[in-house]
Amino acid sequence: MITWPDKLLHDVARRRCVAFLGAGVSRRAVAADGRRPPLWKEFLESALEKCAGSKAEIRRLIAGGDYLTACQIIKARLGEHTWHDILEENFLQPNYAPDDIHQSIFDLDLPVVATTNIDTVYDRFLNANYGAAAVVKPYHDESIERYVKGDASTRLVIKVHGSVDNLVRTVFTRQEYADSRHGFSHFYDLLSALISTQTFMFLGYSLADPDINLLLEANARRFKSPRSHYLLTADKASQDMVDMFARNYSIQIIKYSNKDDHRELVESLTDLAAKANSERAKMAAKLVW
Repeated sequence: MITWPDKLLHDVARRRCVAFLGAGVSRRAVAADGRRPPLWKEFLESALEKCAGSKAEIRRLIAGGDYLTACQIIKARLGEHTWHDILEENFLQPNYAPDDIHQSIFDLDLPVVATTNIDTVYDRFLNANYGAAAVVKPYHDESIERYVKGDASTRLVIKVHGSVDNLVRTVFTRQEYADSRHGFSHFYDLLSALISTQTFMFLGYSLADPDINLLLEANARRFKSPRSHYLLTADKASQDMVDMFARNYSIQIIKYSNKDDHRELVESLTDLAAKANSERAKMAAKLVW
């Protein structure tokens, strides 16, 4: 079981935390045929097989972790229509069934959950179980600010890279990252405000994910003593890597075991929700919020 840092527990209890979901969370969902949503590297390798011509350079990019550039070249080779077909085949049509980790995340009762996943696994889980209690908004939705500042009756899910429901707005390639940051700078201002004022808890991310760099590197330099964010990972992180994340991104790494399909993470999130509810009861009794 994960031993939760006191500051993280306190921020979750005060609902001053944003759960930020990566591909590893969706990975636990399973379709009727046994398929799971692919991780980024796996998805790119699969899409590459559909490309004509030499693939050596793209394979080198993938092996080196430059997923954004590899993705852009693959999309350009395949063409937009084929690319959209592949996105649907991998992230929509399998109709992945939600996993108990999605319930554990919801039970944290946080006002905002954000995700770079374009699949609809968590969205459908919310619709099936909680209806209007949750609002899902992609980065390009002009009404998103209304729900960031919403009341206690709703919980907001932010789709940072869009959704497979609207393929032309999904963000996968290096060019799409740049275009979205330019065309929707107000959204990134909002995201930056959340990063500056809330504690982010990253779930389902690898230490090699470029999203961490793009989201947090600039923010970590705006203030001399920023509060730590947290990244939960089953990766084998060296002390050098742990120190680099702390210095460069203001991220504290929390390690857990990947045994039994990351069971420790699911059970620990359930434990965190229970501890947070207990803390909320104590704060209510003392009128300390």
